[in-house]
Amino acid sequence: MIHHGGKLLAFSARFGIPVEEWLDLSTGVSPYTYPVSDIPTNVWNRLPEDEDGLIEAAQRYYQSPHLLPIAGSQAGIQLLPSLLCEHRALTKVPTLPTYCIKPLRVLLPKVGYKEHQHAWQQCVAKGLAELSFYDGKPDEQSIANCDVLLVINPNNPQGFKFAPSVVQSWLSALPEHGCLVVDEAFMDMTPDQSVLTLYPQGAPSNLFVFRSVGKFFGLAGMRLGFLFASADWLAKVQSRLGPWTVPGPTRYVAKQALLDLKWQKNNREQLMSDGKKMRTLLSAFFQEIEGQTLFHTVKCAEAEKRHTQLAKRGILVRLCDEGDALRFGLPREQSQWLRLEDTLRDIWNNSSR
Repeated sequence: MIHHGGKLLAFSARFGIPVEEWLDLSTGVSPYTYPVSDIPTNVWNRLPEDEDGLIEAAQRYYQSPHLLPIAGSQAGIQLLPSLLCEHRALTKVPTLPTYCIKPLRVLLPKVGYKEHQHAWQQCVAKGLAELSFYDGKPDEQSIANCDVLLVINPNNPQGFKFAPSVVQSWLSALPEHGCLVVDEAFMDMTPDQSVLTLYPQGAPSNLFVFRSVGKFFGLAGMRLGFLFASADWLAKVQSRLGPWTVPGPTRYVAKQALLDLKWQKNNREQLMSDGKKMRTLLSAFFQEIEGQTLFHTVKCAEAEKRHTQLAKRGILVRLCDEGDALRFGLPREQSQWLRLEDTLRDIWNNSSR
């Protein structure tokens, strides 16, 4: 099982610190939760309906017409590899009365959200895919030799971002029948940098884009994301997922959040300010700092040790999968900022003795 941020109950039990005494900076989710109004009783009582206005609100927010609400982008990340493998054209072997399936050649970032790799490995186990990896940025030859290219934009946990025109150029460079999957879970801070802006009439048939509601709106527990793709592909995904995958209360709250332009503007400004503040704070203790507004990742020779030292003091951050970096989300209250700074200073002062 892949380890993610947010395992606060487990860490509370492990270190013997009550949950309410922790400062959880492990997820990269905005600390500013969209204010949820009272949810009408009928929303709880009735089955979810597609005609409730959520689709239209999302089309307006993302400026893209063809989309499908899913139970967090994770739901689509798990499903899409198997669908793409199934879609793979069967090649007739002339000398045999059977068909063989050529494995999909999948190109993934070496560092990035590991659930993508995990989902594709299920296809590898069945002989339906083979994986290769790129560092930072895929090169032309690798793109030309793959069937599926995954781009995490902005990268999580590294935070760097590719311009829409660059992502589009990779889509054009793919071989015939190749497709591009773009994970834009952290794109809400810079929506003008989404590859979707280049396709106002909808994504072409070989482009799939994931967006997440939970990160920017501080609503991770709501479990809502969107998949953008051609109408035909969205129909296939919806058929596989079945009805009512997104609960009515989730749809109700998300519609309000996606339409609340004033709150979005204020939240974006606050997060931008906090992101700069976090980079300044971390620069006093770390040399290599990557990341974007909602999270910052620091390279650290003793990352696991520092992670434990912070946890013993009730501060939970994300130990990155490679074991050589820590990812910090944003505090909300001034007292939390001071606590983080004081704790880091205490750890560093004790380490230098």
